Amino acid sequence: MFTRFGFFLILLFVIASCQKGEEDPLFSLVTRKSRITGTWDVKIGASNTQEFSTKFADDQIEYNYGDTLIYSRSLDWQLSFQRDGVYTETKIEEIPEDLIQGTQAYTLTETETGIWEFTGGNESPSKSELLLMTTEIRRSRSDQGSNISLVTYDNPSSGKVFDIVQLSSKDLKLSVNETQSFGGGQITESASLELVKQ
Repeated sequence: MFTRFGFFLILLFVIASCQKGEEDPLFSLVTRKSRITGTWDVKIGASNTQEFSTKFADDQIEYNYGDTLIYSRSLDWQLSFQRDGVYTETKIEEIPEDLIQGTQAYTLTETETGIWEFTGGNESPSKSELLLMTTEIRRSRSDQGSNISLVTYDNPSSGKVFDIVQLSSKDLKLSVNETQSFGGGQITESASLELVKQ
């Protein structure tokens, strides 16, 4: 009798410890690292500060100042996580021709690489957050030949921490609320992303 009860308690503990995010599966035989490893397409995204907002859906990104639409463009956005802790974020944005500025249409490609790891603990469950530390940002424009703008960060000491709302084998939802203070005040940003695995 005690053996069955003990087994039931252990099983209950294992099931309860599997769910880290609010919308995580209740139970999974696949580790979090295995679930996040792979290439993800960003399907829905939103970012808000006190003045600016960005919305992404249906491969279109909208930039707004207050209630005013500044511009809307086509965007292909992917995140890729490797098992060894390296991530790559790729954004390919189609910039249309601007007759007022006199510029031709071009494609802007931005590739960010860095280190990822699960974090959490103390006040949140272990592995309930995702830390992204950028080591390199590479930008290129299709109208500038082989010119590449490259920024590298040696030994990154800071990064962006996302709350993992959901991590299943096919769906990933991330959110972040961040306040940055500086001499003249502070900026508060909230953002959310919904991704689907390829």
